[in-house]
Amino acid sequence: MNVPLSVAVIVHASIFPHIDLLTKSKAGTTYTKGDIDDLCNKMIKTYEERDRHRSKALRFAKEHDWPIVADQVMRIYNHVRV
Repeated sequence: MNVPLSVAVIVHASIFPHIDLLTKSKAGTTYTKGDIDDLCNKMIKTYEERDRHRSKALRFAKEHDWPIVADQVMRIYNHVRV
């Protein structure tokens, strides 16, 4: 597995790709793009909840590791091919 030993906790701007990733992983939070106060507040809150975010990030990374995803794609391909 290619999961890093140190899993990052994420604070991203609230644009779709970031919202989508963090909604699925629950490994961080978004802040309102351009709102420095919101960014600072979210960074503090995320830091305070870092252990919870870190465990969710690690779980998400394990579930979406390339060998697992590739196996899922091949199962779908083989099912459709038959």
